[in-house]
Amino acid sequence: WRSPRATWLFGVRHSERHRSNDRVPPPDCHVQLSQHAIRRSPWLYGQPHQDRSWRSTVSLFLVHPGTVKRMPRRIPLLLLEKPENVFDMQPGPAALLVDLEGTLTEFSPSESSVMEAVAHFDEVATRNGLDLGRVHYITNADLKELRAQCAEILARVHLRAQKPFFTPPADFLQHGYRTVVVGDQYLTDGLLAWRFGFSFGLVKAPGHQPLWPRMQLFSGRALSHVFLRLVERGHPQS
Repeated sequence: WRSPRATWLFGVRHSERHRSNDRVPPPDCHVQLSQHAIRRSPWLYGQPHQDRSWRSTVSLFLVHPGTVKRMPRRIPLLLLEKPENVFDMQPGPAALLVDLEGTLTEFSPSESSVMEAVAHFDEVATRNGLDLGRVHYITNADLKELRAQCAEILARVHLRAQKPFFTPPADFLQHGYRTVVVGDQYLTDGLLAWRFGFSFGLVKAPGHQPLWPRMQLFSGRALSHVFLRLVERGHPQS
């Protein structure tokens, strides 16, 4: 922590009082991002929080500038056998952001398999009393074939979403942990949920996983304790 090189690389500087007393600063210490790091990576860091109180909230976050000003605390992690199990929450989910590729469908899905998966999940959501306007589907894939579908469906399907930097509809932000991101990856779906203080429902990807998603899952699992806390599926607010 005392190395100027390390400070430049990580784009943070800590209180001199913490540097002199401890090699590793406590988690609630004030963290200020260097202007150099912000100019180089605005999508990664956003703008630093200027509160100079001694116990200020950490301001290091994965957001676009202006989206969120404080790092949220760890969010609930729900382990789901299949996406539909998200409706076992008590109270039930108020809004859902559901990943497509690797969650509802296998990787590189056909147009028909995507539409079938969306129709099936919509049916389950309706059966559980959730308005379909609060069920949106997100994927970082392009899935060009879906562009020819009806506008009503496309209004709820977000292609090339750039998770975890996707910004959900404004009304999704009103429900806290009752808005759930359902997906198969910690570092895209999980970080998206963490940015906005939602819950994250982790689903095991169906079928064969290509090498890159497997590597993402391995690295994400290793880092997940930083921003996720495992809870019982029926009690996300515990």
